[in-house]
Amino acid sequence: MLMTWFHEEKSQIELELRLLEALEMYPPSQLQGFHHHFILYGLMEYLMKSFDRQFTSEEILQLLDRFYNLEAMVRRIPFSLSISL
Repeated sequence: MLMTWFHEEKSQIELELRLLEALEMYPPSQLQGFHHHFILYGLMEYLMKSFDRQFTSEEILQLLDRFYNLEAMVRRIPFSLSISL
């Protein structure tokens, strides 16, 4: 049981580290406004190549929500395009 927990924790840390690496290319500030779909797609592709599995936009947003207050970012979008959380 301890090894299973350790493996899951290690996998989660690797996922978070890869996400932080991807944010160097796809900054979360770009999630505000018109280009947020392209940023999400870029993050999904980066993580897919890193882990050889598909990620959904919902998974990416959940990961980002660990590091950023996405609700506050969405409220700042000045027009009707929004990110569903």
